[in-house]
Amino acid sequence: MSQLTNTDLKQYLSEQRNEEEAFRAALEVLISRCDPSVRQPYLLSDLFRSVEGCVGAL
Repeated sequence: MSQLTNTDLKQYLSEQRNEEEAFRAALEVLISRCDPSVRQPYLLSDLFRSVEGCVGAL
């Protein structure tokens, strides 16, 4: 999964949204690409807005 582009990861997340483990793994990769200085604990409702700020529109 680490070889996927951010766009491909976002597509994968969209396709795997009902598969908790696959979704979680992809989301961890995407979040890991964010600048560590902007990482913070996330509420699920805020998660996509936060990731969007790191890697572009979802």
